[in-house]
Amino acid sequence: MRQIFLKHLLLFLSVAGLFFLLWLLTSRLTEYPPETRDAATEKWLQDSLILWQDPLHQAIVADVWDLAGNSPEGDQFVSQMARRKSAETVGEIDRLRRQKSLISTDFPGFLLQFFSFFLLFGVVLAISVWGAETLGLLRFIFKNQQRPAGSAPRPHPVLGFLSLFVLFSPGYLIAYILKPVFPSDSALLIVALGIFTNGTLAVYSQKYLNLLSQEFEKGYIVAARIRNVTDSFSTGRNQPLSWKEIFGIRKQFHGHLLRHGLLNTRRQFRETVRELAAFTITSLIILEMALNIQGRYGYELLRQLLYGNLTDVFVMMAGLFLMVKLTDAVIDLAAFRQDSRYLNQVTEPVEGVK
Repeated sequence: MRQIFLKHLLLFLSVAGLFFLLWLLTSRLTEYPPETRDAATEKWLQDSLILWQDPLHQAIVADVWDLAGNSPEGDQFVSQMARRKSAETVGEIDRLRRQKSLISTDFPGFLLQFFSFFLLFGVVLAISVWGAETLGLLRFIFKNQQRPAGSAPRPHPVLGFLSLFVLFSPGYLIAYILKPVFPSDSALLIVALGIFTNGTLAVYSQKYLNLLSQEFEKGYIVAARIRNVTDSFSTGRNQPLSWKEIFGIRKQFHGHLLRHGLLNTRRQFRETVRELAAFTITSLIILEMALNIQGRYGYELLRQLLYGNLTDVFVMMAGLFLMVKLTDAVIDLAAFRQDSRYLNQVTEPVEGVK
């Protein structure tokens, strides 16, 4: 167990070190050498009575400069001063427009945004995994139920089209449609969009169904059928497969053929959950950026990038990578515990043998 966390910690520290090196490189590249200024010309530039963009003032300054016998010529001197004054004005406007760093000015606010996004990510990921497993299992059960040809229930064409439209549409598109009804900054709406859009449920439930179908073609399933393990896929209260267990968090199905098939399917599906975690983070960031949900992690990342606060950008990117690595560590820990439990157990007879 210690090796699992050590491996992920070293990988996170390596990536965080890479972000730190990139920050050092970019900060050095954006540093400009201080401009050397002549005290004599600086006095003219700081005179508040001179309007350097006014032609009359320019002509007067040029004549005074020439009468004093200075070099370069008056017209050239005035042009240089006008350009410098204009550049200083633009720089001052840009400085006033520029947002201060969130981490240096409001570190508790940054932590609040990080943990809020982490909580949102965890909720969306957990429900998406449960939904993919449940929907994939339901499709597998319906496929294996003994039904007469043509008796399978078919959804209404309009409802089927709307379901597919929502499932495969980008989340921000559905959010724009629902914006007059629901506030776009609602956490509940973001969770729903993260689960039911972007093809998440459709794609990952299909992957779960494929894994489960492949598992039921293996030899141990055939051997269990020969030994008369319950393999009826009838659903209902007094049937081998109850709806409570199908929609439950832990799908055990003791004494049924599905039990061992699901155990092996979950082991393989864990690798897909890693991919789903990265996909979920990307979806949530796109939602927050596209909907301009201010005060949230994804929107703040985009804003800090716009204002060039590279420290905030690299720290927030490292935070996103930390979420992914924590998810990987939890998955590896669950696999380690399951393997340890099986290795420490004595071989048991197959459940449900009649």
